[in-house]
Amino acid sequence: MKKTSTGVEQQWRKTMGAGSRCAQTGDIEGALQAFDSAVKQCPDRIEGWINLGSMLVECKQFKAAVNVMSKAIRLQPEHMLAHMIMGDAQRLIGQRDLARKCYEQAVALKRAPVALNRLACMLREMVEPEGAQSLFDEALEKDPNFILARVNRATLEISRRNYDEAHSQLEALTKLNLPPSEAKEVFSALTALSEFHRLRNLIDPLTLDSELTSLENALRELPENARAVDLVALETIGNYLKQLPNAKPTVCALDVELPDDWALIEAMHMIPYVHSAREYVQFQSAPSLDDDYNSALHQSVNMEAAAIASRSSKDAMGDPVLAEARIRHWHKLAVQDVKGFQPGHFKYIRNLDYRNPTLPMVDPAAATATFQFAIKNVYDVAPPGIVRATLVFLVVADLHAFGDGNGRVGMTWLNRELEWAGEMPALFAEHLGAKGGFGKALYEVRTNGGDLTPMFEAIRAAQEYAKVFCTELSSLR
Repeated sequence: MKKTSTGVEQQWRKTMGAGSRCAQTGDIEGALQAFDSAVKQCPDRIEGWINLGSMLVECKQFKAAVNVMSKAIRLQPEHMLAHMIMGDAQRLIGQRDLARKCYEQAVALKRAPVALNRLACMLREMVEPEGAQSLFDEALEKDPNFILARVNRATLEISRRNYDEAHSQLEALTKLNLPPSEAKEVFSALTALSEFHRLRNLIDPLTLDSELTSLENALRELPENARAVDLVALETIGNYLKQLPNAKPTVCALDVELPDDWALIEAMHMIPYVHSAREYVQFQSAPSLDDDYNSALHQSVNMEAAAIASRSSKDAMGDPVLAEARIRHWHKLAVQDVKGFQPGHFKYIRNLDYRNPTLPMVDPAAATATFQFAIKNVYDVAPPGIVRATLVFLVVADLHAFGDGNGRVGMTWLNRELEWAGEMPALFAEHLGAKGGFGKALYEVRTNGGDLTPMFEAIRAAQEYAKVFCTELSSLR
């Protein structure tokens, strides 16, 4: 007997209810099956598409979510929530510009607090704090009890370096009965702020020749609230260690003499600013001058001091506390006077790698304890040379303890481990670096279960380039 339209509607409601119950009890697979059935039963009802897309985002099937939400938006182009969920999916596959457009469209359709908050978070991530503030404030004006927006508004003040105001807003939040996730965020931010005040006078004055003993002592004497280890952030590093017995890299020996100005050569390749021996010689003969502190030139020149400092750190890096003090020092030298960075400081709010947005990065409150824990469990286990060089880079890059600049610090340490083991340090020309082979290899090892082979191959290519560079440079001088 053919079902009536009323019967179809009743079955659809039953299926949607089953999906909602599964979602509430954590049965993601059941929820996905139910909502998938619902959109087949009533493809013209957008609620099913919304729920299906939302669950696909929840279970990290982001490309499928984009496909589903595209159908939802075609069905009902003026549905605010459809654009919001599409924005979430685009953001989580690294498409920040597309995500922003989705959130902007959602806000244009309806200036609801939840949409305003989502767009504000996107603007904060894209380093547009003034725009983010305006949107957070509007969301809170519309709904003063919107706790998530209040937490985001307070942590925005940390981004803007208004630390006293941030502390005042966060302290006010502690007096409320917060949901668990928001309570955790407030605790993290307050702990990170206390670490900022505790360490700033030890970090901010650091120069190339500074003594690090006072900083080391402070890092060894962590306050109780900063001693937690973020085990979630260590998951990828644990995967690398499990694969360590299978690591069989080809060693590239340091069998050429490094030029006396190797630190500058390495620095010029770190951002990078030069792409061949000839370009480097031209740079030396007629150095460019500019006043733009965010230029590739300024950031490259800064890296020379970091490379110099790192080359004298061999005996320190096996001690987790000494290693942390050293990488903070290198970071301070590397990003000094670069807009948007906090030289030498670990992050004070959560961040993400927009190329790999789902990578779990360390909680700011646990950054020091987690970094030290990782080095304690990695450094002596990994054999010297390319294996250890790869792993220490990954500790820095995956934990992402600095707000930004983790890659350049990690590459500096990587090169030192190679050099100290009698292996050729690498030069990461543009096609070999973060936007080329090295970046692709980094993404692969994070998603292939921890097999380090792609990283070994990318580093080996950069080592071979370095050898060719040294030979060509010698012939040009």
